[in-house]
Amino acid sequence: ASKDRTGLFDGQRLTPDSSTGTRLLGWLETPEISTLQEQIPGIDTLNEIFGQLGLDDLQDEYTVYVCERYGVSELNEINANQVSEQITLLKQCLKREEKMSQFVDILRQKLAA
Repeated sequence: ASKDRTGLFDGQRLTPDSSTGTRLLGWLETPEISTLQEQIPGIDTLNEIFGQLGLDDLQDEYTVYVCERYGVSELNEINANQVSEQITLLKQCLKREEKMSQFVDILRQKLAA
C-alpha cells in the first residue's frame, strides 16, 4: 500500500479482502496510541539541530516559541510539515549568523516575558 498511515501494510503489495478489514478494525480499536513524537519523522533531527546551535540555555524558550507558533501545548504535538519548517529554520541559523542573531533575540524575548 502506498498511502498506509497505519503502518500495518508497510512494504506489502496488497489486494484488500475481508482479512484486510479485520486488521484495520483491530488497529482502530487498539487503545494504545503511539506518541506523536514516534509518528513524526524528524522530531529527533529537530532536537539534534537545536542542540548544534549551542542554545541549550534557551531550550525552554524554544519550546514556548514553537508551541505558540503552532497553537499546541507540547512540542511533540506539531505535525510533520511544522517539524520540517522548524528544521529548515534551525539549519538557516546554523548557516547564517544574521539569522541566528534574530532567532536568539526572539528566544530571549520569550525569556523576558
